[in-house]
Order: sequence, then C-alpha cells, then structure tokens
Amino acid sequence: PLGLAALKDMLHKWLGEVALPPAPLATAVVAATPAAVDRQALAIYSAGDWSVEQAILDEFMQGNDEDVAALARAVAAGDAVQIAWSAHRIKGASRMVGAMALGDAAEALEKAGRAAELAAIPALWQQFNAAQAAVAAWLEEQASCQASA
Repeated sequence: PLGLAALKDMLHKWLGEVALPPAPLATAVVAATPAAVDRQALAIYSAGDWSVEQAILDEFMQGNDEDVAALARAVAAGDAVQIAWSAHRIKGASRMVGAMALGDAAEALEKAGRAAELAAIPALWQQFNAAQAAVAAWLEEQASCQASA
C-alpha cells in the first residue's frame, strides 16, 4: 500500500495544482456516535473536497470488497495464515482512508490469525462485519446528504 505522502504526490501529479473551494458546512454530518470514517484522514488528499474524497472512498471500497471476499474465504476455511494476510491488507487500507474502527477490527483478526487463535475468529469476524457495515452505511448517508444539499 502507498503511504499518505506518496498518494498525495500521485494525486498532485495527475490532478496538478487544483484550487479547491472550502467544503460547505452542509457536507458535515453530525452523529451521536463517532463517524465510521474520519474525514480528516482524507483531507490530506482532498483539501475538504467531497468529490475527491468520494473518489478515494469508492476506490477503497472496490479494493476492500476483494480483500473482504478473500478474508471471508479464509475465515470459512479456518486458514489462519490467510486470515492474517487479508486482514493486514484491510487494516492498512482502512486506516489510510480514516475508517479507523474497521482498521481496528481488521487488526484484531490479523493478530488472531498470526497467533493461530482460531477460536477467537468467529467473534472477531462479527465485529469486523459490523464495522464494515458501518462504513457502508456512512458512505450511503454521506451520498444522500450530498444529493440533498
């Protein structure tokens, strides 16, 4: 995976100097619980521009879907090595886009896989799925807020 600085450089290379207006206040969603995605992590790349953030998140979700499918196969097979590998990929990508709870859930699966603690996997898998669903719901909520703004 790319580091934040490398991704920023690549976006700059392809997009050039883009003068972005400040994000309108209407794009912020206030929730009683922490957001599934910390937009501040994305601000490094987007300067608060939701369309840039959305493109990054769409790319993340597409790649993440493939990694989650590999993780699901590993969980079903009880393959500790593959669980650790797939969860590690998801952990890094999630944290880069600000999906910290998803990254934490993936890290727990990664650690259990590395330790071959297969008895812990079902509960951790449920927590992971809940975090994944929260990210998907957050994205849907953001899209509907943007559509109505």
